[in-house]
Amino acid sequence: MENSLLCFLERSAERYPDRDAYADADRTYTYAQMVDTARRVGSALCPRIAARRRPVAVYMEKSADCVAAFFGVLYSGNFYCPIDPEMPVERIRVILDVLRPEAVITTEALREKAASFSHGAKLLQFEALAQSERLDETLDRILGKTIETDPAYVLFTSGSTGVPKGVLLPHRVLIRYLHDLDRCFDLGPDDVFGNQAPLYFDISTHDIYGAAYFGAKMVIIPQHLFGFPVKLIEYLNEQRVTTFLWVPSAMGIIARLRAFKAILPQHLRVILFAGEVLPKKHLDYWAEHLPEAVFANLYGPTETFVCTWYIRRGDEPEDAPLPIGHAVADSETLVLDEAVKEFEALGFSLFA
Repeated sequence: MENSLLCFLERSAERYPDRDAYADADRTYTYAQMVDTARRVGSALCPRIAARRRPVAVYMEKSADCVAAFFGVLYSGNFYCPIDPEMPVERIRVILDVLRPEAVITTEALREKAASFSHGAKLLQFEALAQSERLDETLDRILGKTIETDPAYVLFTSGSTGVPKGVLLPHRVLIRYLHDLDRCFDLGPDDVFGNQAPLYFDISTHDIYGAAYFGAKMVIIPQHLFGFPVKLIEYLNEQRVTTFLWVPSAMGIIARLRAFKAILPQHLRVILFAGEVLPKKHLDYWAEHLPEAVFANLYGPTETFVCTWYIRRGDEPEDAPLPIGHAVADSETLVLDEAVKEFEALGFSLFA
């Protein structure tokens, strides 16, 4: 029974232990190495933090090590919150005021900075955690008690107010999504997920857990390459990236600068986008140069991650935005119009 996102990581490690799983510019984890490191991190957390529903902040540079820290927190039976060192310090302080984490996982390079706003939380160094002794019996017992409604992670989004708002997501949301991803798209262990989004942004979970689900590889694309479209495509080809979930603005850079005149992606075949409206002219540019690829518009607030998607057919009207599509499995959509205001004016609420 899939009661935890860790089930997918464990399954892929059993099937493909020596296959590359998560990579950045500096290091690559195989599935066996990722499970080993994450279990060591989880084992080190267990004596320090009681299992079940405790927040752990992960203050690390975007990296494969950071992904290992996420998995490690899940192994301990708790949930994580990504905090990027590039965030303004005041935003970090506001987040930690709300989160009140039991611990903050950081690196040797960031330890001093983390100590300045850790709010008395236990400050733990990833390098040391990753060398801890494995307590597999303890971890397996925790995993066995995990249920799909337990929280997996919390993300902070500013929403419409500009003030960070924490959104707590259970394992079930991603488990449901991953099964639908498998149902709707032809993905498998030979695929390479090209990660663009920051790890504190919701669509990054598609890359992290999508790779684990399929036994595929996730490659973290260096952020600076998005300012150099030709070099970006060269990197995609070098890493043999076959699929991604990007924000439309990242795809728009390539379209606006007509980068495909110089070079084409050689391996891309499943192209997903979410988070913003992708102008149809930019989508058409991509589709014209990659006619065999599947293009899909994904939609959903952070609270649901993805709740609908629409696969491009190619005959969409020129003067209409791309639809957000149909509800994912085990979900339904509710379409509201202006009449809802009259309904609420009578003192009723659809969401009470």
